[in-house]
Amino acid sequence: MPNYIYEQPTWLYEKQSKIYNCSTRISLTMSGNKTGKTLSHAAWLGEQAMKGKEGMSYTWLSPYYSTSKIAFDL
Repeated sequence: MPNYIYEQPTWLYEKQSKIYNCSTRISLTMSGNKTGKTLSHAAWLGEQAMKGKEGMSYTWLSPYYSTSKIAFDL
């Protein structure tokens, strides 16, 4: 398994940072359009995947394919 050098994002604004640094296993985030949910959550999920072990899997759920594709592309 490759080694990664990863630095947490410093560009998150306050509400994104609270979500990103949340210690719960599962989080549900609801807010308006264009508030930075997808970008901050994609960064968080990527970090969790880098910390994971072989055989672990991670899931992105969204109500629309287009939103999932944006997150996947990030």
